[in-house]
Amino acid sequence: MHTLQIRNLPSDIYEGLKASAKASKRSMTQEAIIAIEHFLGKNGPDVDFETQRKQMVLNNIKQLHKTAPLKTIPDAWFEEDLK
Repeated sequence: MHTLQIRNLPSDIYEGLKASAKASKRSMTQEAIIAIEHFLGKNGPDVDFETQRKQMVLNNIKQLHKTAPLKTIPDAWFEEDLK
């Protein structure tokens, strides 16, 4: 195994990694390795993490709309395009 030291890591990235590690019940090192693997495409050549991130955000918005719908936003905006 090799060792990597990262200097001058921006605070927002550090805090995001820390929160992600805590939510996943992993160490920050384990979480960093997973993030690097994802970035380098170790989970398969067809993985599109930007699309996955956008889908996750959309799912969160849909769930929020179900629990506290805004009358000015039609439900049709949240229907998935099955084409």
